[in-house]
Amino acid sequence: MNRYSREYYLSLDKKYRITVDSDMKFSKILKQGNLFINTYHHPYSKVLELKYDLKYDNEVNKITQLIPFRLTRSSKYIQGVNSLKLL
Repeated sequence: MNRYSREYYLSLDKKYRITVDSDMKFSKILKQGNLFINTYHHPYSKVLELKYDLKYDNEVNKITQLIPFRLTRSSKYIQGVNSLKLL
């Protein structure tokens, strides 16, 4: 199971939406007796997602060049599975 806080931002022209996920927590789900004791917490990890309609794809480079972070593909599910292997 994964849980996180999410903030939404919309561009003035309403073409682009940014979501910021933070305070991520991952828990193992058992067949019985889920007390969610085995939880892995990423308090400082953040995921920024840029969302838009494909018709605006040719303009997206203008935005991504202004973001001072490394751009990668990410899956919170895979991140959680990998984190729980550490428990």
